[in-house]
This record gives sequence, structure tokens and C-alpha cells, in this order.
Amino acid sequence: MGIQDHSNRWACLVEHDEMLFENWLPTVTYNGKPVDVREPGQLALGEAVGLVGPEDASFATLVLIAGMPDEEGASRHVGISAYPYAVDGARHRLVIREVTPWEGEMEGWITASVPHSDVTFTFFDTRFYANHSRYMVGEEAEFLLAGLAYGAYVDERTALDLGNDRTLQLQGVAMLVHHDEADPDDYDFLAPVQDSEPAAMGPFSLTRVTITLLRPPCEDDIDRDVVVPLYVPERCWRSEARPEPGNDLSGMLWLQGRLAD
Repeated sequence: MGIQDHSNRWACLVEHDEMLFENWLPTVTYNGKPVDVREPGQLALGEAVGLVGPEDASFATLVLIAGMPDEEGASRHVGISAYPYAVDGARHRLVIREVTPWEGEMEGWITASVPHSDVTFTFFDTRFYANHSRYMVGEEAEFLLAGLAYGAYVDERTALDLGNDRTLQLQGVAMLVHHDEADPDDYDFLAPVQDSEPAAMGPFSLTRVTITLLRPPCEDDIDRDVVVPLYVPERCWRSEARPEPGNDLSGMLWLQGRLAD
């Protein structure tokens, strides 16, 4: 599987490539704080470190710096990726079902489920470069999950007409739907809102909405709802309405996560 870029993630935040590549990403690269034990100046070949900025933000940017060989075979520092990064995620204990590295094994997906459930979901692991060697399929681990909305709106529908006198009740339902043509970590969703508050990533205005993303059935009948913060860029709201507790939110999101510290 080849390396994917993150252009669709950035498109919902940044309108112009010039602002992203000539302004925002250089700012994070020069001023970002390492989130790994290893400092960038200590990188050997094949090692990587993430620089995160702005500091103290609940939603930030991670620039991935790796040690790559120069013409003489010595290590030189190269920025190989950059993506929106949820510092503030919701902690969930998950069973690792599948680990899918991208080419180069610096980035990748995790497919997981809550314990005692066969319902799986896939998320982009924002710290895959640091933690993938620790993963064992079938084992449980604590992850922090969050979402970035490509688009969202307050959904006032209460039911969906299925025809033949059948209806599907929608109010308060948590639905997560993946389409075959989408990336494994991209989903359409319908989710009840718990709370909502303003947020920001540097100059980019966001709304942080806590939603119930999924209510997977569990064999032991214990509720293990997947509740996550969803970050909605201001330019991705599809209407003027903003969510309040008890509303339902619909749209499309990118699901990400990382191993809890």
C-alpha cells in the first residue's frame, strides 16, 4: 500500500496551498515542540520524531521529521509528512484487530473494536511511527480517539422513510458508515451531541463537539459507547446552525487516534 497524502485533511482547514506550505507548516516546523523522547538532532537513519504546534492547543499540527540518507549515506533530517493532530482525545480501551502500515512504515491504520464486540472501525494512527512495533493483534490497549469533520450540520430529521410503511428512527441514534470508495478512516456519521465549545488551531477557528460516535453491541451487555471530540473547522459548517446538547449532528469525518501515554 502506497503512502497517502493528507491533502483532503488540509483542504477542510486551509483554503490555499500557499498559506499551508509557505506559512503554516514552516511555522510549526521551526517552532514546534517534540512529542517524542528523542530530539530531532539525535535522529539516526530510519528514526522519526513529531514536532507539534501550536503548544497548549487541544487540536494542533504534527510535522513528521525522519532521518534519511544523504549522498554519502549519513543521516539528514527530512520532513516526510504533516497532518492535523488531536492533542485532546477521548480515552478508550480497544482490542487491536489489524495493523496496516503505509509504505515506509512511518504511518498507518489501526483497525480495532471495543472489548467483547465484533464491530470494528479503522482510524489513522497519528503516532504510528513511534508505536507500531508495540502493537500485537488480539491484544488490548488504551487509545485516544478524535475526529476532524470534512463537513457537518445539525440534523433535524427524526425518522427516515424506508418505504413499505417502514421507518428508521434517527433521533439520538449513533451511526458510523464507511463507503468502499473512501479511505478506511473516513466515515459518514450521525451522532447525538453532548456538548460544544469554541476551539482553535493557531489562526484556524474550530468548534469542538463531543459526540457519541458508535454504540457497539457487546457480548457481556456492558455499554461501551465510543464518545469522541469532533473538531469542526469553521469553513466546514454546512448551515448557520450550531449544535447544542441533545441535538443530532451529521456529516463526514476523518477518524484518528493514538496510543495513550
